[in-house]
Amino acid sequence: MEEIKKVIVEYASKGKKTKFYFKDMQKGVNKTIPDAKA
Repeated sequence: MEEIKKVIVEYASKGKKTKFYFKDMQKGVNKTIPDAKA
C-alpha cells in the first residue's frame, strides 16, 4: 500500500494539473481497495 501511495504522490507532485485529479484518484483507490487509507 505504501508503495502505491508513494507512486501516486510522486506523480501528482510533478505538475499542478495532476493535483486536480489527485483527489479523484484517491477516491478510486479507496473504492477499489477499501483498506487503503489516505
